[in-house]
Parts: sequence; C-alpha cells; structure tokens
Amino acid sequence: MGKKSVDSLTSIFVKQIEKKIISGEWFIGLRLPTSRELTKIFNVSRSVVNAGMVELASKGFVKIVPRKWTEVVDYQKEGTIAVLESIMEYRGDKIDEHLLLSVLEARMLVEKQCAYFAALRCSKEDLALLDKIIKKEVIYNKNPKDNIDNIISNDFLFHHAIAVASKNSVYPLLIKSFETVFTKFTKQFYSHIDVGKIVYSYHFDLIQALKNRDSEKSQDIMEKLLLHGEDVIKLDKKVWKI
Repeated sequence: MGKKSVDSLTSIFVKQIEKKIISGEWFIGLRLPTSRELTKIFNVSRSVVNAGMVELASKGFVKIVPRKWTEVVDYQKEGTIAVLESIMEYRGDKIDEHLLLSVLEARMLVEKQCAYFAALRCSKEDLALLDKIIKKEVIYNKNPKDNIDNIISNDFLFHHAIAVASKNSVYPLLIKSFETVFTKFTKQFYSHIDVGKIVYSYHFDLIQALKNRDSEKSQDIMEKLLLHGEDVIKLDKKVWKI
C-alpha cells in the first residue's frame, strides 16, 4: 500500500474517531480499545491506527500512555486550534451558540490588535496589497451572487493582510489557523443581501486610517466591522445547532 493510500485511510480513521468523541459516544476518560481491537473495528491496518492515534493526540482529542492505554481527554481544555476545525466539520452548517460566540470573541480580540499595530507599522507594500484586494472587492460586488466564493476568499485575504501589516509574527499565523472557521461564518454572512456594500465601506475607511497612521481609528473601524458581522450572524438562527 502506497503512502498516499495510508495517509488517506488515516485521515478517514481520524475523522471516524473524532466523530465518536465530539458526539459524546466516546466520553472524556474513556479508555479506547487496543490497537489490535481498533484494526478489527475499523477494518484498517495497525500502521493506520498508530498514525491516527498520534494525530488525535497532537490535536488534543486523546492521551496516549505508552504501552498501557489511550484515553479520551477534554478537547475543549487540552485541544489545539485543529480541534476547532474538526468540530466545525462535524457540525456542518450548524454550530451551537456558545461556540459561535467564543469564536467571535477570539476574533475580535486578535483583529483589533492587528489593525492597531498595522497602522503603526504597515509598509507601502502592505498598503498596495490592501488597495489591490479592495479593488477586486468592488468588481466582485457588482455581481455578488455569481462571485460568492471570490468574495469570501478576498474577504479573508483582507483580514490576513491586515495581520501581516501588523508586523507581529504570531498574528498572521493565528488568522490563518482560523481560515476554515472564518470561511464558514463568512459564507453565511454574505448570504444576506447588501452586506457587501457595508463591508466595502468599512474596508475603505480602514485602509484610509492605516494610510494616515491613525492606530486608534483603525482599531475602532475594525471593531465596528466585526461587530456588524457578529450582529448579522447572531440573528441568523439557521447557523445554530438546534
């Protein structure tokens, strides 16, 4: 069996285990079946099981006690950002309200700081990139229904570019790690009529504040931009797990 096949089977195996844990079928503290038992339960090789357990442990779903056992841990306390992506994938288009609000709070905290420092530290190249992004935004918003994927991608690029412009080495990594989650929320957000025009207005004003090196105003505009997005998403009960 080639490496690609093993990797593919490992990915499937990991998702199966994640589903059992996130759903609560395999609860915190539960000791998993042995590797030999797991190979029979999921009809995979020992190498797939071993690789899968290492990945699950690195994410924070399980704890491996060498040569003894593997148990489910509290992924909300022990998990990495990768857990969030797994939860989002498991929930599909529905998430619970607490998770939604938690993600929005985290985003607010990070992105306000990104905007603040970007105003103080951004380069001509950073501003040129933002201008390029917002010009594409104008084009896509002329026919938003046919450009929804481009609008979502461009929106993420805008926020990531702000993080890069902050010249903080960690902020761009944090924003990038949230890409899957943000994309899901953004898609729901842009399903509402005319939000694109409002977002463009905030984006335009934010770029002007960055060019003027006005850190307080940049932070304030970013906050208003994110609060607008939060208000739209919070009111949309369709995204919540009922």
